[in-house]
Amino acid sequence: RAQNIAPIQPPTGESGHFFALRTKLESSVIKRMPFPENAFVNALIFGNQKEIPFKWKTALNTSGLRHIVSVSGSHISIIALLLTLLGSALGFGRIKANYFAIILVWLFIFLIGLPAPAVRAGIMGSCLLLAGILGRQNNSERIIFLAASLMVLFNPWLLRYDIGFQLSFLAVLGMAYFNSFFQRNLKKLKIIKKLRIDGLLALTFSAQTLTFPLLLYYFGQVSLVSPLSNLLLAPILPPLMVAGFSVAVLGALLQPLAYLALFPAWLLTKYFLLITLVCSKLPFASVGFTFHWFFLPFIYLLLFFLAFLIRKTQIKFI
Repeated sequence: RAQNIAPIQPPTGESGHFFALRTKLESSVIKRMPFPENAFVNALIFGNQKEIPFKWKTALNTSGLRHIVSVSGSHISIIALLLTLLGSALGFGRIKANYFAIILVWLFIFLIGLPAPAVRAGIMGSCLLLAGILGRQNNSERIIFLAASLMVLFNPWLLRYDIGFQLSFLAVLGMAYFNSFFQRNLKKLKIIKKLRIDGLLALTFSAQTLTFPLLLYYFGQVSLVSPLSNLLLAPILPPLMVAGFSVAVLGALLQPLAYLALFPAWLLTKYFLLITLVCSKLPFASVGFTFHWFFLPFIYLLLFFLAFLIRKTQIKFI
């Protein structure tokens, strides 16, 4: 089924100052970190998976962690969340922190070369942040539907042949519908509340709720260990991204200072690789499963009905 989908478009911004800066930052990581850790850091920060060996890509798929190193709705949204938290830590209010995140997310998208999946994910993510600015969180799905409709209006083929568009739309829509539900319930778990990772986990699980059926339909494979692997990895994602980006920036501008961030970045990436490998080797980590497209509308009707019930009744599982 996946072969009927247009391949992800290559980056369109492979020229100019942003491309030169991205190349310099990626080279800074490659020079200072060993392989394959440097490949993972560049994938995590810049969405560049070219240097990740095939066996590791397979392990990422099996462990349910591929979305973390892919330019997708989930990836952009995690970056947006981290930037929002950074804005709050810098003393910005909620509205200013959202503006701060929107601006830096788009600078990041330009930096990685304006790949089509990132642009679409950026539009969707910006809509979600804009809903927060306007105080319309409860109506954020309307803004997302409007953005998606405008993109389809300009390019109707997105709806049928572009899996990147479909997944970005569903990921951000899943966050709008399910994020508060997951966050509310995850806070009940003391260890998650203590580690303050309820927001990041809620973002990950809510995005996967609506993308899961489509991924299963297209690729016929499901990771049964995905909740576990994401739970184990969530606490180190923010410091890993900060440490990795520090190595890239300081290595390009102030080389001696880059070594201050080098050991934390290497150690956290080692942990990332360990979790990926161990989870991918677990019995029944991933199983094959296929179904006819006829069932997709019914699956999504059920999920949207569940979202409606959650919003109306405030269901709690924990």
